[in-house]
Amino acid sequence: MREEFEVELKEYQHEYLTKMVENFDLPDLGKAVRCLVDYAIDEAELEADIFDFQRCYSCVAGIREEHPFELKEFQVEYLNGIVDSYGLAEFGKSVRCLIDYAYEEGDKEEEIFQLERCHSCD
Repeated sequence: MREEFEVELKEYQHEYLTKMVENFDLPDLGKAVRCLVDYAIDEAELEADIFDFQRCYSCVAGIREEHPFELKEFQVEYLNGIVDSYGLAEFGKSVRCLIDYAYEEGDKEEEIFQLERCHSCD
């Protein structure tokens, strides 16, 4: 079962997710975020690269706006653990870290968004 969350994103982050939805024929932005979370879960050895590496360009890229996303319970639990483990300011920061990682690692987009991981079955 999925639960809806409001997450603040910078404009470039929202545009990036929209582009991934179009490029990989995903049903919505929430699916793109769920793909990112499942990727992070599967690629545990990259966790520090994703969540502990500060990507400063997002700190100066304008204001953030709230966007709704649906996540599965296990994905929420995973991200809450990430917030605690890495001392992130809030839940939304964990999602923004995932987006920024994928944005920066453009060569991994097919692996992240096209590969079916079956954690959330949608």
